[in-house]
Amino acid sequence: MFRHRRPPNLGMRQNVRSHAVPRQYTTSKTQPSPRGLAALILPVLILLWLAAPAQAQDDEPLSEADRIQALIDKRVEEEAAKLVDKMDIAIKLDLEWPVEEPSEPIEAIEQRMLRKIAVLVDAKYPNNVEAGYREEAERKYRLRKKGDHVSFIVRGGRGTHIWVHGRLREVNDERVIVDNRWIIKEDISIEDLARLDPTLSIRMKKRYVHGQLRRYQMKRETYSEKLKSAALPKAYALGGYVPRDRSSANSEDIEDWVSAYSVFDTAYQADMSSLKAKIRPTLEEEVYTANSFVYVEEEGRWISKKEANSLRGKLKRLLMK
Repeated sequence: MFRHRRPPNLGMRQNVRSHAVPRQYTTSKTQPSPRGLAALILPVLILLWLAAPAQAQDDEPLSEADRIQALIDKRVEEEAAKLVDKMDIAIKLDLEWPVEEPSEPIEAIEQRMLRKIAVLVDAKYPNNVEAGYREEAERKYRLRKKGDHVSFIVRGGRGTHIWVHGRLREVNDERVIVDNRWIIKEDISIEDLARLDPTLSIRMKKRYVHGQLRRYQMKRETYSEKLKSAALPKAYALGGYVPRDRSSANSEDIEDWVSAYSVFDTAYQADMSSLKAKIRPTLEEEVYTANSFVYVEEEGRWISKKEANSLRGKLKRLLMK
């Protein structure tokens, strides 16, 4: 009934077994003896008592059970911590020992490095280049005025690949007149015509500036990416982070990195949890026994000797009635 013994596996709660009245405990087929009656009543009494509200259990304050449980938890934690080798876990995970928490969030590392990279990019490829490209466009597509000496190659029509030299006399919607020669605009390359036609000159200057800025920006971005790929992964690693998997070792994306400490702590807590589950039954028996508790097999729980004696007394009074 009340035994000083190690409880069964607490992870598998035992069902309360039905108690048929043994034949030797009865005086007839229909009338149980006092001893048989005790065998019937005791399990029910225990279950009712254990299920009663804490306020009804005047014999044992709830704080005593809390104290014992806290003591067990502390012992289990301390003993497990002695047995788990933290350095060995770090070595298995290929982490530098000691494993410490990052000094700053990975987002802060990223932003700090991006600011440094931006400074280096601006130093190599300054942003104030548009004015220079506009000047280049003005020189490249400088509009010729009437009377200016011009020369270009005819690209189509009669006289293909013939050089035209002379004074510019007129430019209209269809033709360009140089000296006494009339040349259809379609026979002149767009580059040469942009120096003769005012409307086309404006358009070509804008296109030149836009194209040069686009190519320049591509150079900036290429250089920036080169710096990022070289600097960001190293900065993350030095800041206490590791890639989520091997394929992310050179990734610049912070989503591909995780705190080395979190990796270590996850493995440590898993080892601790497994070990605590193994040693808890032994330590529970040790602590409960040392604090005068007994194990109630019918319920699969520990109660104090004081409570057990109280139950015995109640049972005795019940049987004497």
